[in-house]
Amino acid sequence: MNQHKARIRTVFVRTVEESINHQIPSDPVAQRRITEAEVKLLLKKGKLIFREVYNNYAQANEASEIKVVYDIRGKDNPTLNLHLQFSARLERPTVSVGPRPTPGVALRWHNCRVRGISWRLQHDVIQNGAVTGRVKGWYEHQWTDTDEDRFIVDINRNIRRADFWALIRFCLKRWNIEDSTKQYRFGELS
Repeated sequence: MNQHKARIRTVFVRTVEESINHQIPSDPVAQRRITEAEVKLLLKKGKLIFREVYNNYAQANEASEIKVVYDIRGKDNPTLNLHLQFSARLERPTVSVGPRPTPGVALRWHNCRVRGISWRLQHDVIQNGAVTGRVKGWYEHQWTDTDEDRFIVDINRNIRRADFWALIRFCLKRWNIEDSTKQYRFGELS
């Protein structure tokens, strides 16, 4: 079992610039080690929605959740696969009255969540492996070297509208991703 885990955590040594454009090997078990510096550089880089991988919004009445997944590429070279995916989901309410589910959005790089926005009544803030506080409401997962995707930041003051498509637009803008599709839904103006 430990040999299997060691194989999964195979490390590819690359410079920060090379790692963003690094093609993942064909071996599905091999994964690369992501650093905080690489993630920050990736987020600064101009990106665009290359294609829609999955969208069941039209079948929302039949599905148990609404889910949208986009393949993200760099603006400077859209033909190069960055192995970056943007996904958003919203569970359908189980009952017609009561609290409504809130959407969640994630940015995954080489199948690791490097950014994610969610809502909870209360969530622990983890810093260097220890709980340092609590966040109520909206928060963002941010990748760090020590805590990976467990480190969170309070973003309640930044969220204006919390509906599904407004949160998608907010995250695209926050993570420097251009929405080339401009998929607006009924009732949306911008």
